[in-house]
Amino acid sequence: MSIRTKACPKFVTLVESLNHNSEQAHTTAEQYIQPLLSQNCDQIVLGCTHFSFLKTTIENIAGLNVNIIDTAIPVAKEVKNKLQSNNLENTENIKGIVEFWVSGNSAQAAESINKLWGQNVKVSSVQKITPT
Repeated sequence: MSIRTKACPKFVTLVESLNHNSEQAHTTAEQYIQPLLSQNCDQIVLGCTHFSFLKTTIENIAGLNVNIIDTAIPVAKEVKNKLQSNNLENTENIKGIVEFWVSGNSAQAAESINKLWGQNVKVSSVQKITPT
């Protein structure tokens, strides 16, 4: 068994610019996935939350003989476990507030997140601290 890694920074840009279902996304995914397939890759782990939005495109390129492992569900389950183990789980079924924090332009991020999330959400900026 061998493990290969492949950085896919263009995937983040495609998702954040809402181009994850485009021909450009397909072409970019082919550029990232084909070298893995040529090395007989049989498992692909989507190691970034952005990549879930490209899962169908990646599956189409990889084919039926490659297992795509989407980390979104295991990460959500781990968050739930942490909330439970720290007695922070909402046991009263009170609807919470969805809020996103970004280090970049919050207005620009809000446009993308609202479309990806499927509803309007609050997006706030985190103040960057510059080391002295």
